[in-house]
Amino acid sequence: MLQNKVVVGHALHNDLSVLQMEDIVPPRMRRDTSLCSQLRELAGLADRPVASLKALTLAILGLCHVRASRMIKVADRLRNK
Repeated sequence: MLQNKVVVGHALHNDLSVLQMEDIVPPRMRRDTSLCSQLRELAGLADRPVASLKALTLAILGLCHVRASRMIKVADRLRNK
């Protein structure tokens, strides 16, 4: 099913480990957003070896997922501090 497919996700090692698929998806076919240096640079997080999904979302999209169905803009959060 995943043969010759690129798998994209955040902290993929956790998902692949739980699904016991680490050997099925070779590292060259994985795109992990938590480890992507280009995303960390874009988000201003280049000094971190790994970026959380929350930090990337805040920095790149300007949004923070607070509850399952609600998003709050960064500007609103900063204004309320």
